[in-house]
Amino acid sequence: MDQDPRHSAKTAREGLARGLSMLQDPSLPPPFLAAAEPIARAMGLLMQIERSDGSPPAVRPVAEHSLAAVRDALARLQQIPSGNATAEQVMATVAASLSTVHGLTRYGDAQQAPQQQLHAPPVAQFAPPAPQYQAPAQPQYQAPQQPQYQQPPASNQFHPQQGPPQVASYAQPPVPQFQGAPPVQAYAPPPGPQPQAPALGYRGPSQGPTQGLSGDSVPPPTGTIEAELGAHSPSNFYKTLSGNDIVDHGGIFVSTYNIPKIGQRVMLRVHMPGGYHFDCQGLVKWTREGADNPDAPPGFGAQFHGITPDQRGLVQRYVRNREPLFYDDL
Repeated sequence: MDQDPRHSAKTAREGLARGLSMLQDPSLPPPFLAAAEPIARAMGLLMQIERSDGSPPAVRPVAEHSLAAVRDALARLQQIPSGNATAEQVMATVAASLSTVHGLTRYGDAQQAPQQQLHAPPVAQFAPPAPQYQAPAQPQYQAPQQPQYQQPPASNQFHPQQGPPQVASYAQPPVPQFQGAPPVQAYAPPPGPQPQAPALGYRGPSQGPTQGLSGDSVPPPTGTIEAELGAHSPSNFYKTLSGNDIVDHGGIFVSTYNIPKIGQRVMLRVHMPGGYHFDCQGLVKWTREGADNPDAPPGFGAQFHGITPDQRGLVQRYVRNREPLFYDDL
């Protein structure tokens, strides 16, 4: 962070103040007021940074406590299912301030590297040895090679000593033997179209709605983890501070008590409203146990791998109708 940390603290505090004022909107549900306390606590800590001398020892410890308060507020907002436009603006404002506060926790890292280089002991330098003169090699004369005469191949000419060439004798072609008429095969009607099992993967509404594990015509492969997505389902797509694209910079949160390990590859079947589902691979990036937060459902977050363009279109259409979760990957 090159600019004055006191100016950055002021910018983050003003953003949190806008979010706090929007929480007073009467159209928001009462649970949203629970996020007002950590937001106000973070604003008070940022005010201490504004009044400090701006040195790293005075900025970084206070910024770490402020970062914890902003994360607490953002986590409380995400646990409340709501499609209110004002609520989405509050979460976007708090998330923007989170990135600025995170930069304050690393203030002074770029200034320590030049100071360490000033105290490094001088390295002795030795002049390279002077190059020695080497006489150029004299080219050696090579006599041109004389072409050697090669005897031409003998041609198929007549020689009196060998006699006249032999003429190939005529061979009588074999006479085909009569084997009788081929047996008559009985008429068999052409086979009708054979029913084919539907392929796994993308499933559209023309194949009928998905009936779940027991009623689905195409059972998932062994070991597949299924995620049911709906208007208020605990499972949902998530995005991070790295970018807004769900497939490239986010993934899917699967609500389950059977939580795999971080770094494990899993096979997923994602069920979506309207009778759609698709199969894909995922890499487990983070987990959430039930004991970590009793108010939040347990599960794991997985990043997509090998997703097709059709599956990406289904994900983008779903997130236009429902806001994805936010996961802090810093």
